[in-house]
Amino acid sequence: LDGATSAAAQRQDRPDEASDSAALPSWTESAPLSDLQLVRRLTIPQTHQLVVRPLIDPTQIGGTTIDLRLGTEWEVLRSTRFAALDPGADPQRVAELMDASVEEYRLTVGTGQTLVLHPGELLLALTLEYLSLPSDLWGNLEGRSTWARLGLQVHATAGMVDCGFRGYLTLELQNLGRVPLMLYPGLRVGQLALFPVSNVLRPYHEKPTAAYTAQTSARTAFPRQHEHAALYRFFEAERRVTLSNAVVDGDGDESG
Repeated sequence: LDGATSAAAQRQDRPDEASDSAALPSWTESAPLSDLQLVRRLTIPQTHQLVVRPLIDPTQIGGTTIDLRLGTEWEVLRSTRFAALDPGADPQRVAELMDASVEEYRLTVGTGQTLVLHPGELLLALTLEYLSLPSDLWGNLEGRSTWARLGLQVHATAGMVDCGFRGYLTLELQNLGRVPLMLYPGLRVGQLALFPVSNVLRPYHEKPTAAYTAQTSARTAFPRQHEHAALYRFFEAERRVTLSNAVVDGDGDESG
């Protein structure tokens, strides 16, 4: 971060920019942090410390975003072993099906190891960077325009990163184009904007239902979702009631 820190120092030395910024509030909850604010939050020790490591290149910090790279832990879910994923099914059975259908890949940065993402395929991959968001910052993940123009999507729907998140982000990579894409660990494919937030009662890492805190693999927590287990119990109760009613009706028919 030496380059980014020196750039921030040079900006502070410009009196015209300093006078303009002095007239404005340091932040608003609707505006992302600027590059100067990002550098400060990353480098200056403070109570609400922002951590993004490793930042290999100072140019990863843009005007309002931090570029994120593909990591080394990747997973592909093959659908040949089941017809559909049912949130109301037995969680243990769903977990067994998914374990049997996931192909895991551990690649090494800088060795030329690659995966080809074909059109229509979905690939889960962890970021190379470890993140620790303080309780006063939340993040928004988006793709980078260069890859977007080739059809690469970096998240399906889960682009929000809760305040208090700690761990590696999972990228939901999907090829929406028509040409297969060759992906390497270390490629910059995403960018994260950070926004201030206040009065948060329970940051993500303090939530008892936080399924992805401190994650070290790209595996989905679909079988472990609390609402899925509750749905399964509800369906099981309905089935037992239906079976019980059927037995009672059958006994009534026999006695008649």
